[in-house]
Amino acid sequence: MDERRNLNKAYYALKAFGEIVKGYPRLGEVKTTGSLTTLIAKSADGARTALLVADYCGLPGDVTLAAKGLPAGCPQVRVLDHTRDLAPVEARLSGDRIVLPKLDDESASYLLIW
Repeated sequence: MDERRNLNKAYYALKAFGEIVKGYPRLGEVKTTGSLTTLIAKSADGARTALLVADYCGLPGDVTLAAKGLPAGCPQVRVLDHTRDLAPVEARLSGDRIVLPKLDDESASYLLIW
């Protein structure tokens, strides 16, 4: 992997976090379960929701989240991994689950916006 590209990953992670802090001031609790860490936030008027999901070298294959308590519908999703820098990806809704695609077993972070 290109070392310079690898060093730029911190920029994109901070960019995603900054987007949440700027546009979604009602921050929720940070939760960690296994290799997944999540942060949910809402806009000041409560009309928009953002979810930041980080999978640090953990889950093989796609990341699956329980949709309980999240807004209805499919969110806009961007992924940060070793080949993509907050690139748009398609989430899949599967019953009461949201499935986020991973290329491989490497670390990945996702920014979901409803």
